[in-house]
Amino acid sequence: QLAEAFRARLAAQCPPFDDVVGALEALRGAYALAVISNGPMDVQRLKLRVAGIERFFPIVVTSGEVGFGKPHERIFAAALEALGVSADEAVMVGDHLERDIHGARRLAISGIWLNRSAVATAAGVDPAVEIASLSELAGALAAI
Repeated sequence: QLAEAFRARLAAQCPPFDDVVGALEALRGAYALAVISNGPMDVQRLKLRVAGIERFFPIVVTSGEVGFGKPHERIFAAALEALGVSADEAVMVGDHLERDIHGARRLAISGIWLNRSAVATAAGVDPAVEIASLSELAGALAAI
């Protein structure tokens, strides 16, 4: 019963944004997709399932499995290995500039920062490619 209550609460807390499924549908088949998360594997898989997007992410790499979380290079290296790609073939799309984008760039992985709230960056901080919505993602990927 406790597990069911947790799932129900989680489902209410993590519905995807309106642009998520369309963006993922546009990428499926053209790109290998993975999730990199600092959260526990079982919770991440549950979040993806509850949000209805698990089918897009056959690969999930978590800090619990790797022993290091974002922004450490090892978690990004583990994702590259799982995907079977090199850093110059990969792009990290994330909503946290330091953990997601700068972490990936330490391995020379290109980054696309999803900045839904138009957060200003500190002086001298390079946000890489910046988008405000996942509806812009396919165009941003084509430009890299």
